[in-house]
Amino acid sequence: MPNDAITPRGFHTHGKEFFAAAEAVQSSKVRAVLPLAFLWGRTFELLLKSYLLCCGVSVEVLRSRKFGHNLVALYREARARGIAGLIGTDPEMMGLMLILNVEYGTKRLEYRESGTRYMIPDAELARRVIRRLVKGINHHFVQNGI
Repeated sequence: MPNDAITPRGFHTHGKEFFAAAEAVQSSKVRAVLPLAFLWGRTFELLLKSYLLCCGVSVEVLRSRKFGHNLVALYREARARGIAGLIGTDPEMMGLMLILNVEYGTKRLEYRESGTRYMIPDAELARRVIRRLVKGINHHFVQNGI
């Protein structure tokens, strides 16, 4: 896909799709904690990247080692670019990013390590924060005609 086809709205939509998948896993009778945490991580990554794309950060920079899959780095950059005005400065967001980044950013959710412990965030907290992020970024897009 050429880089000019990658849009903030496209990333936002893709993030919402991963969140919908997470909601389906959450409501399943099958206990699937690691896939659920992976879906939350991917949701956060895509939503934060959608905001950063809207703020003028290039796809190449978002793919670089500086950001990549690092949720904390993405969130810090989004805060530096004003996302707190859309979603608040709630310490829950950074705490959630720190916890989820331990597993998501290191790919441990994709490459299971048997016999080890995983740090998985509280489901209701993750869902509440993701909803706030979706709504805040969408509001930003609407205000900016995106």
